[in-house]
Amino acid sequence: MPDTQQLFEAFAACMRAVHGKLLVSGIPRITRPRKRKNADNHSGFTVIDPGGNWIRIFPLPGTGGTSAPAVGMLSRALENAVVLGDSKGDKK
Repeated sequence: MPDTQQLFEAFAACMRAVHGKLLVSGIPRITRPRKRKNADNHSGFTVIDPGGNWIRIFPLPGTGGTSAPAVGMLSRALENAVVLGDSKGDKK
């Protein structure tokens, strides 16, 4: 899916219907769409379900990204560091 905004709106509408508001902390929750360095700067969001499972939503690779995949051990290590930081919910 090239544009994840429609999917975010659907998740958000269902969450508001069930909980009366958009839950942005605790479990369950949803993060607001923002550009992610570990996804070629595509905008994506995360849904954390009641069981604590993280579901990351991003556009399909090749649907507008301009970055070439990184190669080499250092590049992979840096990409993994970005993913780990993102996994903790850190915005830095």
